[in-house]
Amino acid sequence: QRAISEFRCCWKGFGAPAKDEGKKTKRKNATADDLNTWLRDKLKKLASPYRNGHFIPQHFYIFDAHGQRYVPEENVLRFERLNEDLTNLGARYGIHIPPLPRVNESEMPRFKVEDLDADTRSLIESTFAKDFDLLGFKRIQQASESMSCS
Repeated sequence: QRAISEFRCCWKGFGAPAKDEGKKTKRKNATADDLNTWLRDKLKKLASPYRNGHFIPQHFYIFDAHGQRYVPEENVLRFERLNEDLTNLGARYGIHIPPLPRVNESEMPRFKVEDLDADTRSLIESTFAKDFDLLGFKRIQQASESMSCS
C-alpha cells in the first residue's frame, strides 16, 4: 500500500507536480503498467540517505539501529487499517478519535496491491526486506503458499 501511495503522491509521485493540464491528465489516466514502471524506476534509483523524505523504510521509526523496538507494537498504526488502529489507540489512552475523513483526494485511479506485477512486488520486498521482516508483512511467496490447496 505504501508504494502505491508514493505513486499517487501529488508532490513526488507519478506525473507530479501536476501543475498543468497535461500532467493532470496523465495522472488521471494512469494505468497499472504506469504504476509498475514508475515504482521499478524509482526503487532501482533509490539512494540513501532518503533525501526527499520518500521511500524511507518504516522500521526506522519503530526500531533503533540495534533492532530494539522503541515503539510498542500496540502503538504502531497500519495504513491498511488506520481508522481501526487509531480508534484502539485512542481507547487505550481514554481519547475519542473520530474516523479520519478523506482529504486531498486525487483524481488518479485507486490501485491495489494486486495491480503490482511479480517483478515490482519482488523489488519492493527486497528493498524493504527489514520492514517485511520486523513488521510482519506477507511476501509474494508467503501469500501464494497460504492460498494453495495443499
